[in-house]
Amino acid sequence: MSFQYAPTLRLYQNLYDCLSDPGELDVIDAIRAAEIHTACSERCQPRRRAQQTIASARSTEVERRPKADQLAE
Repeated sequence: MSFQYAPTLRLYQNLYDCLSDPGELDVIDAIRAAEIHTACSERCQPRRRAQQTIASARSTEVERRPKADQLAE
């Protein structure tokens, strides 16, 4: 009988530890990490990852929005 670990189990364990890099986060996990680590310093690894992920998601969303001149057509 083989037992497989859920990949998200490691993520959530590291999400609470300021010294551990949680790895790549999706937007939901990034928001969760940002909420958990709001009072942490810039040295907090989950906070840094969360900020990167959220900034990347915002820039992607802005790029997908139609420009004003495209709406007029």
